[in-house]
Amino acid sequence: MTRSPRPAPTPVDERSSPEVAVLLACALTSSLVAAGYVSGVLLPYVVNDLHHLRLSEVSSGAHDPKDLWPATEGTAGALLHAVGVFTALLGWVPLLLAGLGAGMLLRAAVRDRSRVRTLLATTTLVLVVATLATVLSPLGTALAAWKLD
Repeated sequence: MTRSPRPAPTPVDERSSPEVAVLLACALTSSLVAAGYVSGVLLPYVVNDLHHLRLSEVSSGAHDPKDLWPATEGTAGALLHAVGVFTALLGWVPLLLAGLGAGMLLRAAVRDRSRVRTLLATTTLVLVVATLATVLSPLGTALAAWKLD
């Protein structure tokens, strides 16, 4: 007895599906965390010429981030410094949640043969993995110790 092939999924307007809205939220979350990490942690590290020093010296507390750019630049600098502290301390939590959401929806998108959702979920997962790899690398842990000093 042969089984009949599975019927193709019924086409839906992918732009209005709830999965696309969730994927866009995951993509926005991971993009904001990545931008916050770059602007609040990596940029001050480079602008203050700390990249010329050994990581052990940077993370030792010899260079207090509260005394360096951007924290010394008024309200905008203090806000950028606060973004850097937040992303260094808790930035991995929304990244993991966005990655879990995108991973679960990627499986459904592949199963439904949805190109839009597959592309969006894959792009989000790549951004999450790249950002987490940076945050959890030796450089990222040294910068977290420096920023939270």
